[in-house]
Order: sequence, then C-alpha cells, then structure tokens
Amino acid sequence: RGDMTFPAWFPQFVIRNWFEIVTYSHYIVAWAAVALAIYARFEVFFFCLITWGLLIIEKCREWVFKSYSAPICFGKNADSTSYTLLHRNAQDERPTAVELVVKRPDGFHFTAGQYIFIKVPSIDSVWHAFSLGSCPADDAIHLHMGVLGGQPGNWIKPAEQKNLVVANWEQKQPTWTFKLFKQIRNTVVSGGDYPSIKAVVRGPYGSPFQSCFTRQYKACVLVGSGTGLTSALSVLKEVIVRRGRGDATSDRVWFVWTCRSIRDLRWCWRT
Repeated sequence: RGDMTFPAWFPQFVIRNWFEIVTYSHYIVAWAAVALAIYARFEVFFFCLITWGLLIIEKCREWVFKSYSAPICFGKNADSTSYTLLHRNAQDERPTAVELVVKRPDGFHFTAGQYIFIKVPSIDSVWHAFSLGSCPADDAIHLHMGVLGGQPGNWIKPAEQKNLVVANWEQKQPTWTFKLFKQIRNTVVSGGDYPSIKAVVRGPYGSPFQSCFTRQYKACVLVGSGTGLTSALSVLKEVIVRRGRGDATSDRVWFVWTCRSIRDLRWCWRT
C-alpha cells in the first residue's frame, strides 16, 4: 500500500484500508472454503480438521504466550541507546525513519537476526513485521522503520500549511509509519513527563544468521541497506558480545551498509 498507485475512481476508503481489506478477505475466503469443503465432503476433507486444528492451537499459543505489551521508551537524552529517535532528511527535514525503542518485556527471549510483529493500539490493530536490531544482551527492543511516503504527491510541505505557528511535514493519507512518527513527535514536543505509548509485541520468529555463531565458516558478510541494516546490526552486536565472552564466532566478519546520507550513520554509531 505504501507506494501503490490507484485509479482515480477508487473510493478513498478502499485506498486507506487496502492492506486490511486484502488481508482479511484472504482469511475469510480461506476459512469459508475449508468449512464448506468439510461440510460437503467430510470423508474427503476430514484431514483438514487436523492441520487447521494445529493452526488454531498455534495462533492461540501465540496470543497467550508470545504476545507482550510494553511501553515505547522516551527521554531527553536523544543520544542514549535507551530512547526512541526520529530521523529527518538533512536538506528539507522531511521524516525519513523511526528508530523505535521498546522496553523489553519480562519473559521475552530471542536470538540475533530474528524478527517480530508489532502493533500500536493507539494507531490501529494491524500487525507489522520488523527485524530486531537488538541482541539478546540488550535490555530493550530496537526497531528501525523507514517512514513510507504513500502515493506520489502524498506529502504536504510545511510551506503549504496555513495558519500554523510551528509547521511540520504532513501526509494527505497518512501511512502507518508516518502516524507512528507523528505520534512520537507530538509526544516529545509536549515536554514534561512523557505519556506512555503502548506497543504490543508478538514473536520472535525466524533465525537466518546462526552460521555466524560457529567456527564452521572462517568468515561471514553482513549486508544492510538503509533501515534494512537492522538484522545485520543485531548479529554484529551479538558477535561483539560473544567475542567478549570468548564464545565461538566466525574468525572474520565484514559489515557492509549503504545509506543515503551521513546523518543516517547515527542509526549505527549511537549503538
């Protein structure tokens, strides 16, 4: 939905909720098809009760045992690794990324390179997948999110806004990442004691980098681009921690990262 172009005749409601409409339509059709198949030809499709039953059990397990509510971390010291940071374009100050820091919930265990699903109930109830930028030794969850611009022409420049004392970039049809950026920005601007913004975390999942933590391979290469450095950064942190403890890692590790501006280097350097 972020960069899709829709026909002019598309209803705005459909455009704003395209992801949700497509996702839940797939769920409804899939469940309805299985239910009708079992009802019509039980002797043929009875095995679906086993496989889909396991799916239901797994979803319930995730909901009960792998979902955690935790606050987003704020603070006055913007250079601290314990606080959320907002990044902007160096030329025109347009929002580019959110370096989100969420307090690590009790019982949340993960390995380097995994990913999670996260939602912010104050924005909507949709889950979003992001790679973890933390290593298991960290006491917080770090996520790097690029702020999507949506359709062409969706950005509203500060000069185009009328009767505003402090003008900021806005969007005609705000994307989820921009809504998060704006909510955090307004919270920080308000000053004083920062109100709590709750996030719900589900996971973790996957683990594609475990070969980095053995001596089976003499070298490994970690590659990231822009905010896509997250999982590579997680593994790099873990390699440093393991070497400090004398644990097994590859003998050599190359970290390759491309980004648009020097300012973006703060995503890595402050950690």
